[in-house]
Amino acid sequence: MVNDVETGERTLDFQAHRKCIPDLDISPDGKRLVTGSFDGTAKLWSLSDGAEIASIPAHGHWVWNVQFSPDGKTLVTSSHENGIVRFWDVRSRQKMAEFTPGDVATRRAVYSPNRRFLATGSSDGIVKVTPMDRIIP
Repeated sequence: MVNDVETGERTLDFQAHRKCIPDLDISPDGKRLVTGSFDGTAKLWSLSDGAEIASIPAHGHWVWNVQFSPDGKTLVTSSHENGIVRFWDVRSRQKMAEFTPGDVATRRAVYSPNRRFLATGSSDGIVKVTPMDRIIP
C-alpha cells in the first residue's frame, strides 16, 4: 500500500511477497520501490502502477534489509545467511559485489549520503563502518 503524502489517500495496495517483508525503500527519484522478504528475494516495483519490475534472488535465506544507493543505481541487501551483504546493479539486476562484515546475520546495511561508506549492524550488536572503495573498487 502506498499513500498520497498530502491527502493520506491510498494509491496502491498489492501483494508483494508470500512471506514477511522486514524492509523496503523508495528510490531517490520516487519512481520505484524495493522490498526485501523472508522468501530470500528483493523485488523492484513501479510506484506509478504497482507493477513488478524484477524479482532478484538476493539470498538463500531471509533478506533483512534493502536500500537504494543515494544515486538510485545500486541496491544493497543484507541477510541472515552468514552475514552476507550483496550489491546489485538496478538496471541489469546483476550482482556487483559481495561483502561479509561478520559471521552472524547482518540486520541492516545503509549507505552514507555521499556513498563513501557503508554502515552495517549485526545480530551480535556490532556496528561496522566500511569505506565503499574497499567493497566495490
